Amino acid sequence: MTLTATHLNYYFTCKRKLWLFAHQLNCEKESELVKIGQVYHQDIKEEPIEIDKFE
Repeated sequence: MTLTATHLNYYFTCKRKLWLFAHQLNCEKESELVKIGQVYHQDIKEEPIEIDKFE
């Protein structure tokens, strides 16, 4: 794998985003679950939250 500037940027800003990028995994932009995850990731990095199980 060739390292790029994007890899370095993600390394210093968000390790999870780096892992996803390195494994070529992209989020669905329109998914409600992805939007919830993005809000959680941006706003509540330090405090855990409880999410009900989906059935």
